[in-house]
Amino acid sequence: MMHTKKCVIYCRVSSEKQAKEGHGLDGQERACRDWAEANGYKVIRVFREEGITGTRLDRPAIMALLDFVENSLEPVDVVMDNINRAARDVGVHFTIKKHLEQVGSKLRFINMDFDDTPEGEFMETIFSASAALEGRQNRARVIQRQKARLKSGYWTFHPPTGYDFENISGHGKMLVRHEPDASIVAEAFL
Repeated sequence: MMHTKKCVIYCRVSSEKQAKEGHGLDGQERACRDWAEANGYKVIRVFREEGITGTRLDRPAIMALLDFVENSLEPVDVVMDNINRAARDVGVHFTIKKHLEQVGSKLRFINMDFDDTPEGEFMETIFSASAALEGRQNRARVIQRQKARLKSGYWTFHPPTGYDFENISGHGKMLVRHEPDASIVAEAFL
């Protein structure tokens, strides 16, 4: 298939754990490459955001992407796996979209297409708001689980100096002493 249009791909996962342990970024990239090929696009670059929330605009990869597209000699569309990869905030989503439109580029999602009509913009706003709601609900669930675990006597934060987490059968991750650091810290408080 002859490629006439150019695009970049943007992939994002919101936690470092997802970036290190999961295959989310690779899966997103593969799906975007397949979509680009099927739709006559030539992929010229991939931007990967590893472990950063979509509620912020000041993410390194999205800022690099916007700079790259702005400085391209011709319009370059941006392909993403899902609208929730662009942003988990309606304002951030439309800031990205407006920036791209100002340089003649478009935001493309492989599983949805929003036309340039009032109805299309309305649907895009609803899906963007839904992504924001989902992100806030995820955060609330994590906080709720952390509070429940704290109330049960478990440490849910970064381990203090002298301690590490260890998986204990029947209990999950538990804080355990890490020697010789634990003894040194204990001695400092004597």
